[in-house]
Amino acid sequence: MIVLMLFWLPNTYAEESNSKTQGDYTVHYSAFPSTFLKPEIAKRYNIPRSGASGVINISVQHKTNTGSEAVSAKVSGSTVNLLQQKNTLAFNEVKEQKAIYYLATFPYTNEEILHFNISVTASENSSPISIKFTKKFYKD
Repeated sequence: MIVLMLFWLPNTYAEESNSKTQGDYTVHYSAFPSTFLKPEIAKRYNIPRSGASGVINISVQHKTNTGSEAVSAKVSGSTVNLLQQKNTLAFNEVKEQKAIYYLATFPYTNEEILHFNISVTASENSSPISIKFTKKFYKD
């Protein structure tokens, strides 16, 4: 599972993988510089590796009686910088075996602070899960 490797990042960013649970659904999210991806992984998923480009990775798990399973979801969102410049995120769904991920890229400048606003709807019967977080990015 190549995409699973997205979560195995250097320790400086590993602690920044977060999650939010609402009802029976847990959303895992992580944002990091695209240069953290190995070139072959970036190429496979058409992700530009650049010192001015980041990646956000979203996955959704549904709690079941026997554990949890990856589920498809509607994922949308945006970034906003301190100057209130908004960038809409275009998420692509990636399915590999039993894993489902949503990936989007975004631009940033050196030492830029971005506010992420993400909405995840896991099923027609569930309320959207709102995720908001802020992260500072550095150009390589």
